[in-house]
Amino acid sequence: MQSEFLFRSARSILLGVLCLWLLCFPAAAAPAGGYTVFVVPHSHIDVEWFWTYDPTRATAIPNLRQALVILRQDPHYAFLQDMLSVLEPFWDTLQAEDRQFLQRMIREGRLEVATGMPVQPEVNEPDFESLTRQFLLGKPWLEQVLGSDIRTCWNIDTFGQTVQMPQLAWQAGLKYLVFARDVPAPMQPRRRNLLTWKSPHGSRIPFFIVKENGYPGSLGSPRGRFFIFPAETRIHICE
Repeated sequence: MQSEFLFRSARSILLGVLCLWLLCFPAAAAPAGGYTVFVVPHSHIDVEWFWTYDPTRATAIPNLRQALVILRQDPHYAFLQDMLSVLEPFWDTLQAEDRQFLQRMIREGRLEVATGMPVQPEVNEPDFESLTRQFLLGKPWLEQVLGSDIRTCWNIDTFGQTVQMPQLAWQAGLKYLVFARDVPAPMQPRRRNLLTWKSPHGSRIPFFIVKENGYPGSLGSPRGRFFIFPAETRIHICE
């Protein structure tokens, strides 16, 4: 009950701040077609950061159960989740009806499974072989059991970015890359979205930077988690 209360409270605060922020802009500043606002909740859980795997499962499973409840109640709701280490134990707790519903939500694009690794990886220091094995261990299960079509590498909380990420993602069959942390300071004044990242191997992949550096700032900041696009703009991080 406490988890559900906190979840609903956070959602209400988020939507309230978003509406308040939008009202602060004069109508004349909007393009002729208005704006399209995408709010896509996701659950990022550090699997073994200041705790062990058991508390991770104890936290992740109720969160994902609540996401399924809202997916049933709200036809406009969508949710994103990465990490085999979170999705597999959740799957093991589901009855047949819930498993079928989860797979249907994935087919309809309302539940997006991202990246395809056991955990959201450290990509700054491990070698290429280590990162490759993450895909080999995680992606087949997520695609074969859940029926996921994984297209986006969702590295929103990784410490730095190796120059080999475009090659790694491309060879794993991914089409897009998203990250949020540790954009080098010299690049920040020249930061633009969306960009194409080229690896030394020559592989290229479109990528999106959620924010210049570190965690997103205060809710409602145009440099925070809200992305506002003109109505005629069509930007799909996850097709």
